Amino acid sequence: MQRITSLNNPRLAQAFIDYMACRGIEIQMMPEGEGMFALWLFDPQHEVEVLAELEQFLSDPMAAKYRSASWEMAETRPKVFNYGSTNWWALISEKAGLLT
Repeated sequence: MQRITSLNNPRLAQAFIDYMACRGIEIQMMPEGEGMFALWLFDPQHEVEVLAELEQFLSDPMAAKYRSASWEMAETRPKVFNYGSTNWWALISEKAGLLT
């Protein structure tokens, strides 16, 4: 893997990752600390293409092609949020104690 850049906005970083995924290029985001997120390229043979596209992305991250890629990729991404059901009695006893 090759580090290509770091960004302080994970949502913008994900838009770039989604766009590159639509083009068949896998990039992964990893936190670096202090609010920064590194983008790592899996296959270095795509480095020139990714860096050229990154330059365009950074100049106009809200371009329609990036937004549409995020919508397209959202359908294929695994769902990671699971809120489950709330156990109200456990919540009440934890927060309120026996007598309130």
